[in-house]
Amino acid sequence: MKKEIKNKTELSFSFIGAMGYFLLFLWIVIFMSNLGYLILEIFLSELKYYNLYLSSMFGIALSVSLFLYLVLADLRSLARIIGKKLFAPKIYLITILVTFGFYILNLEIVKLVQLILPINDMLSEFYLIIYENNLLTAIILVAIIPGIFEELLFRGFFLTGLKRKYNSRIAIIFSSLLFAIIHFNLHQTVIAFIAGLLLGLIYDQTNSLLLVVIIHTLNNVLAVLAIHYFGVADIILTEIEFIPLWKLLLVLLFTGLGICYLTNSRIANN
Repeated sequence: MKKEIKNKTELSFSFIGAMGYFLLFLWIVIFMSNLGYLILEIFLSELKYYNLYLSSMFGIALSVSLFLYLVLADLRSLARIIGKKLFAPKIYLITILVTFGFYILNLEIVKLVQLILPINDMLSEFYLIIYENNLLTAIILVAIIPGIFEELLFRGFFLTGLKRKYNSRIAIIFSSLLFAIIHFNLHQTVIAFIAGLLLGLIYDQTNSLLLVVIIHTLNNVLAVLAIHYFGVADIILTEIEFIPLWKLLLVLLFTGLGICYLTNSRIANN
């Protein structure tokens, strides 16, 4: 009897099941975001793009919460997603250093995408909103909310559920694809897919949602700080300049070593 109860609380689904859950989540987030946008339009009708940005961020938080409430069998399933594993302080320090390395690589990938497809007006407005508005508000909306709720959904829910049906590599790739799709923007989609692979690998090996939340949140904080303090023109990258190859290779080397250390089986099993 106990075994049957345990099985009911285990997350496990196929690709089709994952797509079904994903479409359900999309429906919820579109509804929540539009509802929030309509409410904001009543009070702040002159701030069109800001309302869209604000409602989207809170829409994500509310939608993830509602989605997990509707889908999960009970609180034990949520507890398994979050996990209780803690590490030595040096692990968190290495996690932070890996994030700085990944952020530099992130910028270079954005520059590469920019060569192929210029940044559209809506994304430019998004950067302008971050640049002109309160820094703390931007950090909460762009870094903290997505960092927590997106990791809870895509690594905690989708990756966990797919791993129990397929091998880890397939689960990481498919959950990363879903993570990329939800960004609805080619510039962010490319980097989101790569980030999903990195975050998925670390979560798979460490079973620690906290580590991937730190990476995701800190990466977004760095982006907000760059936009806020260095201006929109530099972030939009009208004049694209790549860092020297030797510096890029150095960043790749140390970031790769950090990821290898974090995903080391000895650490993962501690």
